[in-house]
Amino acid sequence: MAPGPSQDTGARAGNLGPPRNADCATQGGGYVGQEGRRPGAARRVGRPRGTGTPSGAGQPRSSPTEGTRIQKYLAHAGVAARRRAETEFIAAGRVTVDGHPVTDPGTRVRAGQVVRVDGRVVRPEAPLVLLVNKPVGVVSAAVDRRGRRTAVDLVADAGVRLYPVGRLDTDSEGLLLLTNDGAMTYALLHPRHRVPRVYCALVRPRPEPAALVRLEAGVSLSDGPARAEDVHSLSRTPRGVVPGPGAPDAGWISMALREGRNREARRMCAAVGLEVLRLVRTRFGGLHLTGLAPGEARRLSDAEIAGLWRDAGMRPPGPSPATERRPARPRTGGRNDLAGQTLAPGRPSRGMPRGKLERAGRPDAEAGPPAAESPTRRASGPGVPRRPPNRAGPPRGPAGGGAPGPPAPRRGTRPRAR
Repeated sequence: MAPGPSQDTGARAGNLGPPRNADCATQGGGYVGQEGRRPGAARRVGRPRGTGTPSGAGQPRSSPTEGTRIQKYLAHAGVAARRRAETEFIAAGRVTVDGHPVTDPGTRVRAGQVVRVDGRVVRPEAPLVLLVNKPVGVVSAAVDRRGRRTAVDLVADAGVRLYPVGRLDTDSEGLLLLTNDGAMTYALLHPRHRVPRVYCALVRPRPEPAALVRLEAGVSLSDGPARAEDVHSLSRTPRGVVPGPGAPDAGWISMALREGRNREARRMCAAVGLEVLRLVRTRFGGLHLTGLAPGEARRLSDAEIAGLWRDAGMRPPGPSPATERRPARPRTGGRNDLAGQTLAPGRPSRGMPRGKLERAGRPDAEAGPPAAESPTRRASGPGVPRRPPNRAGPPRGPAGGGAPGPPAPRRGTRPRAR
């Protein structure tokens, strides 16, 4: 006779032999095959396959989220870029942390640890921000593979590793920031922060008011719509811009953009029928291009750096200034626990019954006589007789006297359910 469903299930459950495939894992005395895990059983996670010493053994260990990654630390110290630091310094065993060789790129450097490269102590560089008036023909990069002159070459005597904040086309000129602060670079370039950049363009033909209105209303580009702000025409060469050869049928316009797309200003002008003959960035956030000849640079002051952080709507990284705080009130066992608290008489407290407030203000309420009755509020607590409810007549009881019965409910109210 063929076994029934229950017999078949029992036969399968009774098969406790070894698993038939390598995917089975022991689970609390049973096993799990390709059919799935038992209901309510948790998957057991084992160690990865393979033997030998785990990666990074003998190296200084730190929390996964504490400190700075070793390649980022070396980049901030001016040793090399992160990728180059991983391949040429960390993997080659040229880096030590507190005297221990480091070959794992995931190692983090904590405060107080000493990092050496080839036996020389390295430390992160102090943040530095420079404002450069980039001339035409200079590449907005730190290194150019084709050997062209870069913006970093203009400040070769800075003594620290710098890189540009954003880009200006090779054919464009004007204000460009160079820094070694990655947090500031992110804050200024992220489109969400909408830091304004003002461009002055010499365009041909002379711009008509309709073209300026279209730029403010928005035009469609290959990478999405784009719009400018504060678009207006200029009657002469902008302030801070070196005059150059002009054209009789050309004119200057000024426009503010809040994104850093590739050649955005030129493409927007082309969308409204304007040819850009010269493009100069005259402002970045609150910084203006004044007093600098093409190719010159100057260091920003602390006030100007703080203004850039405000333009991005962010605070500079680091500990916030100390502020005086009122000491926290000591917590008690419960909301109505009045032990150890002194409350001012008559001062209300949220969520506290008034009777308990009065007893808290009078700790000797139980020992002394009851307080005088207020014309508007009667004191309550132990030892204070309760006032009988105000009813229209005497309580009704059974016929012929005896104990009074339950009070009659007030007119217009519903008796409370017991």
